[in-house]
Amino acid sequence: MKENKKAVGGKRHSAAFLVGAAIGSVLVYFFDPYRGNYRRAKFKDKSLKFKKSSVSLAERQLKNVRNQFRGFTYGLKNLFIDQGPVENSVLEARIRSKIGRKISHAHAVKVNVIDGNVTLSGPILRREVNQVLACARTVSGVKKLVNKLEPHERAGNIPELQGEGPLYLQQV
Repeated sequence: MKENKKAVGGKRHSAAFLVGAAIGSVLVYFFDPYRGNYRRAKFKDKSLKFKKSSVSLAERQLKNVRNQFRGFTYGLKNLFIDQGPVENSVLEARIRSKIGRKISHAHAVKVNVIDGNVTLSGPILRREVNQVLACARTVSGVKKLVNKLEPHERAGNIPELQGEGPLYLQQV
């Protein structure tokens, strides 16, 4: 029994010695007569920079949460309250914005809007037709959707369908 207590006490002493050595090393590092001023100034600068960057990060996160909440509440409001007719140009911009994130050659699709009646036309890759139509249907303000798209298996010699499109839409 006595041997066990001595072993535990020895561990405490060695842990205290290590902590003391670490504290002493830090003090020597920062209060060195030759380089101590430089090290303390550098530490102060880095800690201030960290403080400023963490504050700005927190501010950006808070702004993002506020914007997300605002968007969520507007979305809920639009579900339950009819906002009335949407201007043709606004509806066209909304549709273009949505389909632009989903297909590789959004510039080739022409969007024509008259009083909530939407006509989509132009060349498009066959694999993207359903995505475009689904996106256009989900935009609030669309009453009727007319599909006049010209689906193609491959881009081939069609100028509007040349290029790979945005990187995030390219198939691997």
